[in-house]
Amino acid sequence: MNKKNIYQPDILIIDDDPTMSRILSLLLSKAGYSIRSTTSARNGLNEALRKTPDIILLDYMLPDRSGLELLADFRLSIDLEEVPVIMLTASSDMSVVKNAIVGGVNDYLLKPVEPEILLDRLTSLLGDRAPQGREDVSEKNDPGSVMTEVKEKPESPADAVSLKEDTPSGETRSQQDPSEN
Repeated sequence: MNKKNIYQPDILIIDDDPTMSRILSLLLSKAGYSIRSTTSARNGLNEALRKTPDIILLDYMLPDRSGLELLADFRLSIDLEEVPVIMLTASSDMSVVKNAIVGGVNDYLLKPVEPEILLDRLTSLLGDRAPQGREDVSEKNDPGSVMTEVKEKPESPADAVSLKEDTPSGETRSQQDPSEN
């Protein structure tokens, strides 16, 4: 079967930590997801409105607004109100968890994110739209191997995985995996 004809659910990662974004992007692209990434609430909202994602991974703390404020914008948008959102944060403060749940998140994960738990949550939220053949990729998604790959990969676009990420100017750009060419 031609790999290009297989549906890849679109995940929008909104996280101001470039290392976390890169780890999540590598993990999820290996698991069969199409990834877009941005580092600010403003760019995240624009990117979500430009093309509605299947799921949003949203950091709680962003430089320009809180993840909760951005979540409220998603829930008020007719195009985004039903998009599942998983909140990511390093805070285990119960008031943060409660505010996220009251605000309308579909799930809440603590950083550092355990790859298997994240993949399970995505599969649960996506149902039949989740990538198939997960057993084949889960062994490759051990956090140690993803971290090694992140550290070994140069930051040049020629060596980057398939994803979109913010440029230093704040714009979102596409990058392609050289193996896809």
